[in-house]
Amino acid sequence: MNYWQVVAQFERINEKGRVQKIKESYLVDAQTGTEAEAKTYKFLETQGETDFKIIRLSESNIIKVF
Repeated sequence: MNYWQVVAQFERINEKGRVQKIKESYLVDAQTGTEAEAKTYKFLETQGETDFKIIRLSESNIIKVF
């Protein structure tokens, strides 16, 4: 079992009307980086997100999640 940390960047308009970049980290259970990225895209699209990009993908040191 492998875990990958995937960081996605979103652009949102804040309360002052300015574009603000927001980063969110996801821990994904996947065998490869490609699989982790695909799972993240699928998840975010089901959440209604369309304007985002993956900016970082790295294998996590986490061994087990309880």
